[in-house]
Amino acid sequence: MDLVCVDENHVVVFVEVKTRRAGGLDDGSAALTAAKRQRLTRAAGLWLAGRSGPSPACRFDVVLVQPGAALRHWRGAFDASG
Repeated sequence: MDLVCVDENHVVVFVEVKTRRAGGLDDGSAALTAAKRQRLTRAAGLWLAGRSGPSPACRFDVVLVQPGAALRHWRGAFDASG
């Protein structure tokens, strides 16, 4: 997990950032395997468990950084069920 943010609606956003070299064919989504999603979900659960009070609404986003290209942001890329 690269970032933990709060959006304008007070939703906690867990962000995974993937970097790919310019001109590559891989858009980064291949690196977001089921095992990786499970690890991110588990890490988010641990982060939330360390907070007091009720659990806030959450989502998982992915940002692809590709030099020389626009950033790609997948809002709600997956949910806690994987």
